[in-house]
Amino acid sequence: MPKTGKGKYNVTVPQPFEFLNQEKGFSTRQKKVEAMIYEKKRQEEKALAFKYKATEVPKHVKDRRFEKLQKASLERREENKRLAVAKIKATEAPFKFYERDVKQAKLKQENAELPANMGQFEPFRAGKIPWRVLVPLY
Repeated sequence: MPKTGKGKYNVTVPQPFEFLNQEKGFSTRQKKVEAMIYEKKRQEEKALAFKYKATEVPKHVKDRRFEKLQKASLERREENKRLAVAKIKATEAPFKFYERDVKQAKLKQENAELPANMGQFEPFRAGKIPWRVLVPLY
């Protein structure tokens, strides 16, 4: 048997694998991390280089639509109210006793005026309190 090993006891010395003999490069994980860092920097530079440009305020924003709606609603309500009152007055036919009562109330008010010489009367004065009321019973 030929001697293939090394030393006194013919120990086999393993040969390193070929991929271990290659130059030490970056690991796959380290390459990915580097790519992620590069991508983040590129995004940052892109964001910093972005120029903001103001757009003009649209015309419909400057219009006072709500105030116009409120005004139109108020006008519509007033018109409806006026028409309703006119319709009621046109169709209303009060009872005879209503007109009679209104006439009587007017007459009463006219006749209820105080006479001109009312200020000449003496004002009311209470009499003296009787002694029997003031004396204690006990």
